[in-house]
Amino acid sequence: ALGFKAGGGTTVYGYMNLLDNVELRFGDDLDLRMEHDGGAGYIQNYTGNFTIRQHTDDADIIFQCDNGSGGVENYIQIDGSEGRTLFNKNIRVNDNVEIQVGSSADLKIYHDGNHSYINGSNGAGSLYIRPGSGGTIQLETTSGTDMITAGSSAVTLYWNGIAKLATT
Repeated sequence: ALGFKAGGGTTVYGYMNLLDNVELRFGDDLDLRMEHDGGAGYIQNYTGNFTIRQHTDDADIIFQCDNGSGGVENYIQIDGSEGRTLFNKNIRVNDNVEIQVGSSADLKIYHDGNHSYINGSNGAGSLYIRPGSGGTIQLETTSGTDMITAGSSAVTLYWNGIAKLATT
């Protein structure tokens, strides 16, 4: 059922069915469009920024997707009450694409196809690696053999899995 309000508004009771390849267009120049082409759905913006805005207090924006077995799971959650973004699945960054941290991209983590890098750049000071309370820092070979262990009371250097130099 379709209803009309004074002032030109339209109220739809139930649902509105748009067939494949029919665009729903918004704006004076029809700049925002929604469509399903029979195989995929699209939201397309042709002017300015595209903003998704959540106004509900302490509510989230949640991106869900099929999990490969017929169920739906949260993949990304923008948590409004905690002021953080949660990634609930693995994140893959392609070769030569950096994860940049800091307002001036002062810390960069990336893989160039052959080697992996943690780079504190832009003259931003020292790089600190801190273990949790009571933990140690361990540098291991690909097979899991210790190369260096460092804790709050000792540092040990290994060669071929055998301790060669230690402090106390």
